[in-house]
Amino acid sequence: MKLKKIFITFFFIFSITILYGCENKSFNFENAFDFKDDVARVETNKRFGYINKEGNFIINPKYDDALDFSNKFAWVKKDNLWGCIDKNNNNILNFEYEDVIPTYEANSLIVKQDNKLGLFYDGEITIFPMFDEITPNINPDVLIVNDGSKLGLFTYTGDTILDPIYSDISFKSNLVCFMINNKYGILNLNTKEKLESLSDTPLNFIDNISTFSSNGKYGYINVDGNVLIEPKFENALYFNSCNLASVKLNNKWGVINKSGDFIVEPKYEEIVYNESSDYDFKDKSDSSTFLIKLNNKWGLLDSYGKELLEPTFNYATPLNNETFAISENSSMWALADTKGTILSDFKYNSLHSISDKFTCAQIKEKNTIVNLNGLEVLKPEYNSVYFFNNNFIIEKDGKTGYVSNDGKEILPIKYDELNSSPESLLPENYNLTIEDFHSSYIELYNQHLNNYIYIKLDNKFGVCNKDGKIIIEPKYSRIKYLNKDYLAVLEDNLWGILDINGKVIIPPKFNDIGKFNADLIPVKVENHWRYVDLKGNFVI
Repeated sequence: MKLKKIFITFFFIFSITILYGCENKSFNFENAFDFKDDVARVETNKRFGYINKEGNFIINPKYDDALDFSNKFAWVKKDNLWGCIDKNNNNILNFEYEDVIPTYEANSLIVKQDNKLGLFYDGEITIFPMFDEITPNINPDVLIVNDGSKLGLFTYTGDTILDPIYSDISFKSNLVCFMINNKYGILNLNTKEKLESLSDTPLNFIDNISTFSSNGKYGYINVDGNVLIEPKFENALYFNSCNLASVKLNNKWGVINKSGDFIVEPKYEEIVYNESSDYDFKDKSDSSTFLIKLNNKWGLLDSYGKELLEPTFNYATPLNNETFAISENSSMWALADTKGTILSDFKYNSLHSISDKFTCAQIKEKNTIVNLNGLEVLKPEYNSVYFFNNNFIIEKDGKTGYVSNDGKEILPIKYDELNSSPESLLPENYNLTIEDFHSSYIELYNQHLNNYIYIKLDNKFGVCNKDGKIIIEPKYSRIKYLNKDYLAVLEDNLWGILDINGKVIIPPKFNDIGKFNADLIPVKVENHWRYVDLKGNFVI
Protein backbone atom coordinates (compact mmCIF):
# COMPACT_ATOMS: atom_id res chain seq x y z
CA MET A 1 0.00 0.00 0.00
CA LYS A 2 2.82 2.37 0.88
CA LEU A 3 4.58 1.50 -2.40
CA LYS A 4 1.34 2.23 -4.29
CA LYS A 5 1.09 5.71 -2.72
CA ILE A 6 4.70 6.43 -3.63
CA PHE A 7 4.03 5.33 -7.21
CA ILE A 8 0.89 7.52 -7.47
CA THR A 9 2.78 10.51 -6.06
CA PHE A 10 5.67 9.98 -8.48
CA PHE A 11 3.25 9.60 -11.41
CA PHE A 12 1.44 12.83 -10.45
CA ILE A 13 4.70 14.79 -10.23
CA PHE A 14 5.94 13.30 -13.50
CA SER A 15 2.65 14.19 -15.24
CA ILE A 16 2.73 17.77 -14.00
CA THR A 17 6.34 18.07 -15.17
CA ILE A 18 5.46 16.78 -18.62
CA LEU A 19 2.43 19.07 -18.87
CA TYR A 20 4.42 22.09 -17.71
CA GLY A 21 7.18 21.24 -20.17
CA CYS A 22 4.65 20.99 -22.99
CA GLU A 23 3.12 24.32 -22.04
CA ASN A 24 6.55 25.91 -22.14
CA LYS A 25 7.19 24.50 -25.58
CA SER A 26 4.01 25.91 -27.05
CA PHE A 27 3.37 28.84 -24.77
CA ASN A 28 1.39 31.74 -26.19
CA PHE A 29 2.56 34.99 -24.65
CA GLU A 30 0.73 38.27 -24.18
CA ASN A 31 3.94 40.03 -25.16
CA ALA A 32 7.36 38.85 -26.29
CA PHE A 33 10.65 40.61 -26.89
CA ASP A 34 13.97 40.06 -28.59
CA PHE A 35 16.49 37.48 -27.39
CA LYS A 36 19.50 39.04 -25.70
CA ASP A 37 22.21 36.99 -24.04
CA ASP A 38 20.19 33.94 -25.23
CA VAL A 39 17.31 35.03 -22.98
CA ALA A 40 14.03 36.73 -23.92
CA ARG A 41 11.64 38.74 -21.80
CA VAL A 42 8.00 37.62 -22.09
CA GLU A 43 4.67 38.55 -20.53
CA THR A 44 1.89 36.18 -19.59
CA ASN A 45 -1.12 36.74 -17.33
CA LYS A 46 0.14 40.32 -16.92
CA ARG A 47 3.34 39.03 -15.35
CA PHE A 48 6.87 39.07 -16.76
CA GLY A 49 9.42 36.30 -16.85
CA TYR A 50 12.29 35.05 -19.01
CA ILE A 51 12.63 32.11 -21.37
CA ASN A 52 15.56 30.41 -23.08
CA LYS A 53 15.75 29.50 -26.77
CA GLU A 54 14.10 26.16 -26.10
CA GLY A 55 11.04 28.01 -24.87
CA ASN A 56 11.47 26.98 -21.24
CA PHE A 57 11.10 29.48 -18.46
CA ILE A 58 14.41 30.08 -16.75
CA ILE A 59 12.60 32.62 -14.56
CA ASN A 60 8.88 32.14 -14.06
CA PRO A 61 6.52 35.02 -14.96
CA LYS A 62 5.94 36.62 -11.57
CA TYR A 63 7.12 40.23 -11.97
CA ASP A 64 4.98 43.31 -12.52
CA ASP A 65 7.45 44.68 -15.08
CA ALA A 66 10.88 43.79 -16.38
CA LEU A 67 13.74 44.93 -18.58
CA ASP A 68 15.93 42.86 -20.89
CA PHE A 69 19.02 41.09 -19.63
CA SER A 70 22.23 42.99 -20.22
CA ASN A 71 25.62 41.65 -19.20
CA LYS A 72 23.97 38.80 -17.24
CA PHE A 73 21.74 41.14 -15.19
CA ALA A 74 18.11 42.24 -15.49
CA TRP A 75 15.98 44.73 -13.60
CA VAL A 76 12.51 43.54 -12.55
CA LYS A 77 9.63 45.15 -10.70
CA LYS A 78 7.70 43.63 -7.81
CA ASP A 79 5.26 45.33 -5.44
CA ASN A 80 5.93 48.70 -7.13
CA LEU A 81 9.68 48.54 -6.49
CA TRP A 82 12.55 47.57 -8.75
CA GLY A 83 15.38 45.18 -8.04
CA CYS A 84 18.11 43.43 -10.00
CA ILE A 85 18.44 39.70 -10.63
CA ASP A 86 20.78 37.33 -12.43
CA LYS A 87 19.81 34.47 -14.76
CA ASN A 88 19.37 32.14 -11.79
CA ASN A 89 16.82 34.58 -10.33
CA ASN A 90 19.17 35.47 -7.50
CA ASN A 91 18.74 38.97 -6.10
CA ILE A 92 21.73 41.10 -7.02
CA LEU A 93 20.07 44.21 -5.60
CA ASN A 94 17.03 44.24 -3.33
CA PHE A 95 13.64 45.56 -4.39
CA GLU A 96 14.04 49.07 -3.02
CA TYR A 97 14.21 51.33 -6.07
CA GLU A 98 11.27 53.45 -7.19
CA ASP A 99 12.27 53.65 -10.83
CA VAL A 100 14.96 52.69 -13.31
CA ILE A 101 15.79 54.74 -16.39
CA PRO A 102 17.68 53.05 -19.25
CA THR A 103 20.60 54.93 -20.77
CA TYR A 104 22.23 54.41 -24.14
CA GLU A 105 25.09 52.65 -22.39
CA ALA A 106 24.16 48.95 -22.53
CA ASN A 107 25.37 48.05 -19.05
CA SER A 108 24.05 51.04 -17.14
CA LEU A 109 20.78 52.42 -15.79
CA ILE A 110 19.87 55.43 -13.72
CA VAL A 111 18.15 54.27 -10.53
CA LYS A 112 15.81 56.21 -8.27
CA GLN A 113 15.59 55.74 -4.52
CA ASP A 114 13.93 58.07 -2.00
CA ASN A 115 13.41 60.48 -4.90
CA LYS A 116 17.16 60.69 -5.55
CA LEU A 117 19.08 59.35 -8.55
CA GLY A 118 22.09 57.10 -8.74
CA LEU A 119 23.75 54.82 -11.28
CA PHE A 120 23.82 51.08 -11.80
CA TYR A 121 26.74 49.98 -13.94
CA ASP A 122 28.04 46.52 -14.83
CA GLY A 123 26.27 44.72 -12.01
CA GLU A 124 26.56 47.16 -9.12
CA ILE A 125 25.51 50.57 -7.85
CA THR A 126 28.48 52.74 -8.74
CA ILE A 127 26.89 56.07 -7.81
CA PHE A 128 24.73 56.04 -4.69
CA PRO A 129 21.27 57.64 -5.21
CA MET A 130 21.88 61.15 -3.91
CA PHE A 131 21.46 63.45 -6.92
CA ASP A 132 18.48 65.29 -8.39
CA GLU A 133 19.66 64.81 -11.99
CA ILE A 134 22.09 62.57 -13.82
CA THR A 135 22.83 63.29 -17.47
CA PRO A 136 24.43 60.33 -19.29
CA ASN A 137 26.28 60.21 -22.58
CA ILE A 138 27.53 63.78 -22.57
CA ASN A 139 30.86 62.06 -23.20
CA PRO A 140 31.34 58.30 -23.79
CA ASP A 141 33.12 57.89 -20.46
CA VAL A 142 31.57 60.44 -18.11
CA LEU A 143 28.26 61.87 -16.96
CA ILE A 144 27.11 65.04 -15.23
CA VAL A 145 25.42 64.92 -11.83
CA ASN A 146 23.31 67.66 -10.27
CA ASP A 147 22.55 67.85 -6.57
CA GLY A 148 19.91 70.50 -7.11
CA SER A 149 22.12 73.55 -7.32
CA LYS A 150 25.63 72.44 -8.26
CA LEU A 151 27.09 70.19 -10.97
CA GLY A 152 29.75 67.53 -10.83
CA LEU A 153 31.37 64.97 -13.10
CA PHE A 154 31.63 61.22 -12.52
CA THR A 155 32.76 58.17 -14.45
CA TYR A 156 30.36 55.29 -14.99
CA THR A 157 32.40 53.26 -12.53
CA GLY A 158 31.68 55.87 -9.85
CA ASP A 159 35.00 57.71 -9.76
CA THR A 160 34.69 61.43 -9.05
CA ILE A 161 36.25 63.62 -11.71
CA LEU A 162 34.77 66.91 -10.48
CA ASP A 163 33.01 67.25 -7.13
CA PRO A 164 29.46 68.63 -7.40
CA ILE A 165 30.45 72.21 -6.60
CA TYR A 166 30.30 73.80 -10.07
CA SER A 167 27.73 76.18 -11.54
CA ASP A 168 28.24 75.10 -15.17
CA ILE A 169 29.89 72.23 -17.05
CA SER A 170 30.22 71.84 -20.82
CA PHE A 171 32.30 69.72 -23.20
CA LYS A 172 34.49 70.30 -26.21
CA SER A 173 35.96 66.97 -27.26
CA ASN A 174 38.25 65.85 -24.42
CA LEU A 175 38.12 69.25 -22.69
CA VAL A 176 35.66 70.08 -19.92
CA CYS A 177 34.85 73.73 -19.31
CA PHE A 178 33.57 74.40 -15.79
CA MET A 179 32.52 77.44 -13.76
CA ILE A 180 33.01 78.04 -10.05
CA ASN A 181 32.76 81.34 -8.19
CA ASN A 182 31.90 83.04 -11.51
CA LYS A 183 35.23 81.98 -13.02
CA TYR A 184 35.74 79.45 -15.81
CA GLY A 185 38.41 76.79 -15.98
CA ILE A 186 39.17 73.64 -17.98
CA LEU A 187 39.86 70.00 -17.30
CA ASN A 188 41.67 67.79 -19.80
CA LEU A 189 40.03 64.35 -19.58
CA ASN A 190 43.08 62.70 -21.16
CA THR A 191 45.74 64.16 -18.89
CA LYS A 192 43.41 64.91 -15.91
CA GLU A 193 45.11 68.32 -15.70
CA LYS A 194 42.78 70.94 -14.23
CA LEU A 195 43.21 74.69 -14.64
CA GLU A 196 40.96 77.03 -12.65
CA SER A 197 40.03 80.72 -12.80
CA LEU A 198 41.14 81.23 -16.38
CA SER A 199 38.29 83.42 -17.60
CA ASP A 200 35.25 85.46 -16.66
CA THR A 201 33.39 84.04 -19.66
CA PRO A 202 32.97 80.47 -21.02
CA LEU A 203 35.90 78.85 -22.82
CA ASN A 204 35.40 77.26 -26.24
CA PHE A 205 38.59 75.79 -27.65
CA ILE A 206 38.97 75.57 -31.42
CA ASP A 207 42.29 74.25 -32.67
CA ASN A 208 43.43 74.35 -28.98
CA ILE A 209 42.86 78.11 -28.67
CA SER A 210 40.00 79.93 -26.96
CA THR A 211 39.03 83.47 -26.22
CA PHE A 212 39.00 84.40 -22.53
CA SER A 213 38.11 87.51 -20.57
CA SER A 214 39.39 89.31 -17.53
CA ASN A 215 38.02 92.53 -16.05
CA GLY A 216 35.81 93.06 -19.08
CA LYS A 217 38.61 92.64 -21.64
CA TYR A 218 39.18 89.73 -24.05
CA GLY A 219 42.32 87.89 -25.06
CA TYR A 220 43.40 84.41 -26.17
CA ILE A 221 44.57 81.38 -24.24
CA ASN A 222 45.66 77.83 -25.16
CA VAL A 223 44.67 74.49 -23.62
CA ASP A 224 47.68 74.57 -21.32
CA GLY A 225 46.41 77.78 -19.76
CA ASN A 226 49.11 79.92 -21.35
CA VAL A 227 48.03 83.41 -22.37
CA LEU A 228 48.76 83.87 -26.06
CA ILE A 229 47.38 87.40 -26.40
CA GLU A 230 46.74 89.55 -23.35
CA PRO A 231 43.12 90.58 -22.66
CA LYS A 232 42.91 94.05 -24.16
CA PHE A 233 39.97 93.84 -26.55
CA GLU A 234 36.35 94.78 -25.92
CA ASN A 235 35.25 91.61 -27.71
CA ALA A 236 36.95 88.81 -29.64
CA LEU A 237 35.97 85.90 -31.89
CA TYR A 238 37.69 82.58 -32.56
CA PHE A 239 40.66 82.24 -34.95
CA ASN A 240 39.44 81.09 -38.34
CA SER A 241 40.99 78.64 -40.82
CA CYS A 242 43.59 81.22 -41.86
CA ASN A 243 44.63 81.88 -38.26
CA LEU A 244 42.90 85.25 -38.26
CA ALA A 245 40.47 86.57 -35.68
CA SER A 246 38.04 89.45 -35.52
CA VAL A 247 38.41 91.67 -32.46
CA LYS A 248 36.80 94.84 -31.18
CA LEU A 249 38.85 97.79 -29.97
CA ASN A 250 37.68 101.32 -29.25
CA ASN A 251 34.21 100.27 -30.32
CA LYS A 252 35.43 99.26 -33.83
CA TRP A 253 36.17 95.86 -35.30
CA GLY A 254 39.41 94.76 -36.94
CA VAL A 255 41.33 91.57 -37.74
CA ILE A 256 44.46 90.24 -36.00
CA ASN A 257 46.85 87.34 -36.57
CA LYS A 258 47.96 84.88 -33.90
CA SER A 259 50.74 87.21 -32.82
CA GLY A 260 48.11 89.80 -31.96
CA ASP A 261 49.13 92.16 -34.77
CA PHE A 262 46.41 93.95 -36.71
CA ILE A 263 46.25 93.04 -40.39
CA VAL A 264 43.04 95.07 -40.64
CA GLU A 265 42.88 98.10 -38.42
CA PRO A 266 39.76 98.40 -36.25
CA LYS A 267 37.47 100.64 -38.25
CA TYR A 268 34.39 98.56 -39.00
CA GLU A 269 31.07 98.49 -37.17
CA GLU A 270 30.86 94.71 -37.50
CA ILE A 271 32.84 91.81 -38.96
CA VAL A 272 31.25 88.42 -39.65
CA TYR A 273 33.14 85.25 -40.61
CA ASN A 274 32.16 83.48 -43.80
CA GLU A 275 32.85 80.10 -42.27
CA SER A 276 31.50 78.03 -39.40
CA SER A 277 33.06 77.82 -35.96
CA ASP A 278 32.92 74.04 -36.49
CA TYR A 279 35.48 74.39 -39.27
CA ASP A 280 37.66 71.29 -39.71
CA PHE A 281 41.14 72.58 -38.97
CA LYS A 282 42.76 69.42 -40.31
CA ASP A 283 42.11 70.80 -43.80
CA LYS A 284 42.92 74.48 -43.66
CA SER A 285 41.86 76.79 -46.46
CA ASP A 286 44.40 79.03 -48.17
CA SER A 287 42.10 81.99 -47.91
CA SER A 288 39.17 83.22 -45.94
CA THR A 289 36.80 86.15 -46.13
CA PHE A 290 34.93 88.43 -43.76
CA LEU A 291 31.68 90.28 -44.18
CA ILE A 292 32.25 93.85 -43.04
CA LYS A 293 29.86 96.62 -42.02
CA LEU A 294 30.76 100.28 -42.44
CA ASN A 295 28.41 103.25 -42.33
CA ASN A 296 25.58 100.77 -41.93
CA LYS A 297 26.45 99.10 -45.27
CA TRP A 298 27.89 95.65 -45.91
CA GLY A 299 30.83 94.52 -48.03
CA LEU A 300 33.48 91.79 -48.30
CA LEU A 301 37.04 91.67 -46.98
CA ASP A 302 39.71 89.06 -47.90
CA SER A 303 42.25 87.53 -45.52
CA TYR A 304 44.86 90.11 -46.53
CA GLY A 305 42.67 93.04 -45.55
CA LYS A 306 41.65 93.98 -49.09
CA GLU A 307 38.03 94.98 -49.69
CA LEU A 308 36.73 92.63 -52.38
CA LEU A 309 33.32 94.32 -52.33
CA GLU A 310 32.99 97.81 -51.02
CA PRO A 311 30.46 98.14 -48.20
CA THR A 312 27.50 99.36 -50.26
CA PHE A 313 24.89 96.66 -49.57
CA ASN A 314 22.05 96.96 -47.10
CA TYR A 315 22.28 93.34 -45.93
CA ALA A 316 24.73 90.42 -46.10
CA THR A 317 24.82 86.99 -44.53
CA PRO A 318 27.09 83.92 -44.88
CA LEU A 319 25.68 80.83 -46.61
CA ASN A 320 28.66 78.46 -46.49
CA ASN A 321 32.44 78.62 -46.77
CA GLU A 322 32.19 79.54 -50.46
CA THR A 323 29.19 81.85 -50.84
CA PHE A 324 27.14 84.51 -49.11
CA ALA A 325 23.92 86.39 -49.75
CA ILE A 326 23.75 90.14 -50.33
CA SER A 327 20.81 92.48 -50.68
CA GLU A 328 20.37 96.02 -51.92
CA ASN A 329 16.96 96.25 -50.24
CA SER A 330 14.99 94.33 -47.70
CA SER A 331 13.31 91.91 -50.11
CA MET A 332 15.57 90.89 -53.02
CA TRP A 333 18.81 88.94 -52.64
CA ALA A 334 21.72 87.91 -54.85
CA LEU A 335 24.38 85.22 -54.48
CA ALA A 336 28.06 86.19 -54.27
CA ASP A 337 31.25 84.20 -53.82
CA THR A 338 34.31 84.74 -51.65
CA LYS A 339 36.23 86.27 -54.54
CA GLY A 340 33.82 89.17 -54.55
CA THR A 341 31.99 88.07 -57.68
CA ILE A 342 28.23 88.63 -57.71
CA LEU A 343 26.93 85.39 -59.19
CA SER A 344 23.28 86.22 -59.78
CA ASP A 345 20.82 89.02 -60.25
CA PHE A 346 19.04 90.48 -57.23
CA LYS A 347 15.99 88.35 -57.88
CA TYR A 348 15.61 85.99 -54.94
CA ASN A 349 13.17 86.54 -52.10
CA SER A 350 15.39 84.44 -49.84
CA LEU A 351 18.57 82.37 -49.88
CA HIS A 352 19.59 79.73 -47.37
CA SER A 353 22.30 77.10 -47.46
CA ILE A 354 21.33 73.43 -47.50
CA SER A 355 24.86 72.03 -47.96
CA ASP A 356 28.44 73.20 -48.42
CA LYS A 357 27.90 73.29 -52.21
CA PHE A 358 24.27 74.23 -52.73
CA THR A 359 21.91 77.03 -51.76
CA CYS A 360 18.13 76.92 -51.75
CA ALA A 361 16.74 80.03 -53.44
CA GLN A 362 13.15 81.23 -53.43
CA ILE A 363 11.38 83.24 -56.12
CA LYS A 364 7.77 84.19 -55.44
CA GLU A 365 7.36 81.36 -52.90
CA LYS A 366 8.80 78.78 -55.33
CA ASN A 367 12.13 77.09 -54.63
CA THR A 368 15.13 76.22 -56.75
CA ILE A 369 18.72 75.13 -56.11
CA VAL A 370 21.76 77.27 -56.94
CA ASN A 371 25.28 75.82 -57.10
CA LEU A 372 28.59 77.49 -56.21
CA ASN A 373 28.79 79.02 -59.67
CA GLY A 374 25.44 80.73 -59.27
CA LEU A 375 23.73 78.41 -61.76
CA GLU A 376 20.20 77.24 -61.05
CA VAL A 377 20.20 73.44 -61.00
CA LEU A 378 16.39 73.29 -60.96
CA LYS A 379 13.65 75.49 -62.31
CA PRO A 380 12.11 77.71 -59.61
CA GLU A 381 8.84 75.80 -59.41
CA TYR A 382 8.97 73.66 -56.27
CA ASN A 383 7.13 74.12 -53.01
CA SER A 384 10.04 72.66 -51.06
CA VAL A 385 13.49 71.20 -51.67
CA TYR A 386 15.46 68.98 -49.24
CA PHE A 387 19.09 67.93 -49.49
CA PHE A 388 19.50 64.15 -49.25
CA ASN A 389 22.63 62.10 -49.91
CA ASN A 390 24.11 64.81 -52.15
CA ASN A 391 20.89 64.91 -54.19
CA PHE A 392 17.49 66.56 -53.66
CA ILE A 393 14.03 65.48 -52.58
CA ILE A 394 11.62 67.91 -54.27
CA GLU A 395 7.94 68.61 -53.64
CA LYS A 396 5.48 70.20 -56.06
CA ASP A 397 1.70 70.45 -55.86
CA GLY A 398 1.53 67.84 -53.11
CA LYS A 399 3.68 65.28 -54.94
CA THR A 400 7.32 64.38 -54.25
CA GLY A 401 10.24 63.28 -56.42
CA TYR A 402 13.99 62.84 -56.30
CA VAL A 403 16.58 64.55 -58.53
CA SER A 404 20.36 64.47 -58.78
CA ASN A 405 22.54 67.45 -57.88
CA ASP A 406 22.79 68.35 -61.59
CA GLY A 407 19.00 68.38 -62.00
CA LYS A 408 18.47 64.96 -63.56
CA GLU A 409 15.38 63.02 -62.54
CA ILE A 410 15.99 60.00 -60.33
CA LEU A 411 12.40 59.45 -59.18
CA PRO A 412 9.50 61.21 -60.93
CA ILE A 413 7.37 63.70 -59.04
CA LYS A 414 4.47 61.35 -58.37
CA TYR A 415 4.98 60.08 -54.84
CA ASP A 416 2.95 61.15 -51.82
CA GLU A 417 6.12 61.39 -49.75
CA LEU A 418 9.78 60.36 -49.59
CA ASN A 419 11.77 60.03 -46.37
CA SER A 420 14.80 58.30 -44.88
CA SER A 421 12.71 56.82 -42.06
CA PRO A 422 9.68 54.56 -42.63
CA GLU A 423 7.97 55.79 -39.46
CA SER A 424 8.24 59.41 -40.63
CA LEU A 425 5.77 58.62 -43.41
CA LEU A 426 3.02 57.63 -41.00
CA PRO A 427 0.09 59.98 -40.31
CA GLU A 428 0.59 62.45 -37.48
CA ASN A 429 -2.14 60.81 -35.40
CA TYR A 430 -0.58 57.35 -35.72
CA ASN A 431 0.13 55.78 -32.34
CA LEU A 432 3.89 55.35 -32.63
CA THR A 433 5.66 53.95 -29.58
CA ILE A 434 9.02 55.14 -28.34
CA GLU A 435 10.41 51.69 -29.12
CA ASP A 436 9.15 51.94 -32.71
CA PHE A 437 10.68 55.38 -33.10
CA HIS A 438 14.03 54.33 -31.66
CA SER A 439 14.31 51.20 -33.76
CA SER A 440 13.12 52.76 -36.99
CA TYR A 441 14.90 56.10 -36.83
CA ILE A 442 17.88 56.12 -34.48
CA GLU A 443 19.31 52.83 -35.74
CA LEU A 444 18.33 53.70 -39.28
CA TYR A 445 20.21 56.97 -38.96
CA ASN A 446 23.31 55.21 -37.66
CA GLN A 447 23.35 52.44 -40.24
CA HIS A 448 21.34 53.19 -43.35
CA LEU A 449 20.38 56.84 -43.60
CA ASN A 450 22.33 57.43 -46.82
CA ASN A 451 21.47 54.13 -48.50
CA TYR A 452 17.69 53.93 -48.75
CA ILE A 453 14.63 56.09 -49.34
CA TYR A 454 11.22 55.04 -48.09
CA ILE A 455 8.50 55.92 -50.59
CA LYS A 456 4.77 56.44 -50.21
CA LEU A 457 2.42 56.19 -53.20
CA ASP A 458 -1.38 56.01 -53.04
CA ASN A 459 -1.02 55.50 -49.28
CA LYS A 460 1.16 52.41 -49.83
CA PHE A 461 4.81 52.09 -48.85
CA GLY A 462 7.94 50.83 -50.56
CA VAL A 463 11.72 51.32 -50.64
CA CYS A 464 14.23 52.50 -53.21
CA ASN A 465 18.00 52.82 -52.97
CA LYS A 466 19.93 56.08 -53.10
CA ASP A 467 20.19 55.76 -56.90
CA GLY A 468 16.42 55.60 -57.26
CA LYS A 469 16.15 51.90 -58.03
CA ILE A 470 12.92 50.48 -56.60
CA ILE A 471 13.84 47.68 -54.20
CA ILE A 472 10.39 47.17 -52.68
CA GLU A 473 7.37 48.21 -54.71
CA PRO A 474 5.02 50.60 -52.87
CA LYS A 475 2.30 48.07 -52.15
CA TYR A 476 2.43 47.68 -48.36
CA SER A 477 0.23 49.35 -45.76
CA ARG A 478 3.23 49.94 -43.55
CA ILE A 479 6.94 49.24 -43.38
CA LYS A 480 8.72 48.80 -40.06
CA TYR A 481 12.47 48.82 -39.57
CA LEU A 482 13.60 45.71 -37.65
CA ASN A 483 17.39 45.75 -37.90
CA LYS A 484 20.11 46.49 -40.42
CA ASP A 485 19.21 43.43 -42.51
CA TYR A 486 15.43 43.11 -42.32
CA LEU A 487 12.20 45.07 -42.68
CA ALA A 488 8.70 44.12 -41.59
CA VAL A 489 5.93 44.81 -44.10
CA LEU A 490 2.17 44.95 -43.56
CA GLU A 491 -0.16 43.65 -46.28
CA ASP A 492 -3.87 42.88 -45.83
CA ASN A 493 -3.42 43.48 -42.08
CA LEU A 494 -0.75 40.78 -41.84
CA TRP A 495 2.97 41.23 -41.26
CA GLY A 496 5.82 39.54 -43.10
CA ILE A 497 9.58 39.99 -43.36
CA LEU A 498 11.69 41.15 -46.30
CA ASP A 499 15.45 41.51 -46.39
CA ILE A 500 16.95 44.89 -47.10
CA ASN A 501 17.18 43.98 -50.81
CA GLY A 502 13.45 43.28 -51.08
CA LYS A 503 13.57 39.47 -50.99
CA VAL A 504 10.60 37.89 -49.22
CA ILE A 505 11.91 36.01 -46.19
CA ILE A 506 8.54 35.29 -44.56
CA PRO A 507 5.33 36.16 -46.44
CA PRO A 508 2.77 38.26 -44.54
CA LYS A 509 0.94 35.97 -42.10
CA PHE A 510 1.40 37.43 -38.60
CA ASN A 511 -0.59 40.03 -36.68
CA ASP A 512 2.60 41.79 -35.63
CA ILE A 513 6.37 41.36 -35.63
CA GLY A 514 8.82 42.51 -32.98
CA LYS A 515 12.34 43.78 -33.36
CA PHE A 516 15.05 41.11 -33.24
CA ASN A 517 18.81 40.71 -33.36
CA ALA A 518 19.13 36.96 -32.85
CA ASP A 519 17.86 34.10 -35.02
CA LEU A 520 14.45 33.91 -33.29
CA ILE A 521 11.78 36.45 -34.15
CA PRO A 522 8.92 37.48 -31.84
CA VAL A 523 5.65 37.37 -33.80
CA LYS A 524 2.03 37.89 -32.86
CA VAL A 525 -0.54 35.32 -33.93
CA GLU A 526 -4.11 36.40 -33.21
CA ASN A 527 -3.86 37.70 -29.61
CA HIS A 528 -0.67 35.95 -28.52
CA TRP A 529 3.05 36.17 -29.17
CA ARG A 530 5.34 33.34 -30.17
CA TYR A 531 8.77 32.92 -31.80
CA VAL A 532 9.64 31.78 -35.32
CA ASP A 533 12.89 31.24 -37.18
CA LEU A 534 13.80 33.01 -40.42
CA LYS A 535 11.92 30.35 -42.39
CA GLY A 536 8.71 31.16 -40.56
CA ASN A 537 8.67 27.93 -38.56
CA PHE A 538 7.33 28.16 -35.02
CA VAL A 539 10.12 27.37 -32.60
CA ILE A 540 8.46 28.51 -29.38
